[in-house]
Amino acid sequence: MKKKTKDNQAKEEDDKAELKKKKPKNKFEPVKEDETEKGEEASQSSSAQQPRQNPRKYNELLEKLASITKEGEVRQAISAEIKAGKLEEMELMTVLRMWRQQKRRKMIAENKEKLVQMEGSLEEIKACFSTFVSMLQAQNLS
Repeated sequence: MKKKTKDNQAKEEDDKAELKKKKPKNKFEPVKEDETEKGEEASQSSSAQQPRQNPRKYNELLEKLASITKEGEVRQAISAEIKAGKLEEMELMTVLRMWRQQKRRKMIAENKEKLVQMEGSLEEIKACFSTFVSMLQAQNLS
């Protein structure tokens, strides 16, 4: 067994006393309303600084990109705009995001139109099918 020196004992006692003085922190402290409001204000101000808040700036470019369906081609077109000095490089992702949203809206509108057209033909199919079933039933009864 090793004997503890007086220095080691004194150090251990100091450490224990220091631990007793410190209060354990609660990991989940309640958030005060002032802090949440400050956080919301900070997030609002940071989002106001981002370029995505001004879509009018990109409307002309988005109109050009509307006919393109492949993202790689869109990236090339945006890169050409950057090289021409019309856009900054940090705006690339913003324009891409806006193009994706535009493409998504366009696809949704097209799909809705297809559904509307199918609805009319669906009713016709139901009527034809009902007629066909009734004819089969009439033949089976005969």
